[in-house]
Amino acid sequence: MTIQVPLPALVVLLLPGALVAQAPPGQTKETEAEPPHWMLLTPLDTASTGIPSHPNAGGSYIMFAGPPYAHLMVYQDPKMLKP
Repeated sequence: MTIQVPLPALVVLLLPGALVAQAPPGQTKETEAEPPHWMLLTPLDTASTGIPSHPNAGGSYIMFAGPPYAHLMVYQDPKMLKP
């Protein structure tokens, strides 16, 4: 099954501690704890954007670069944002 996102979408995960698979379907999966974060679901790749493909100190990375599973991960607790 292929997941298709016709337009960019924004997903906000407010609760820390969720486990995430670090491999696309059909590949070996690793899990790790995730802090609160945003996800921008849109086709991205590391070559054209310069954004890394693994978690890093900058807080943003492309998970599953390239279509159809690519999305931008942004580690930031949305509850800590001030207007």
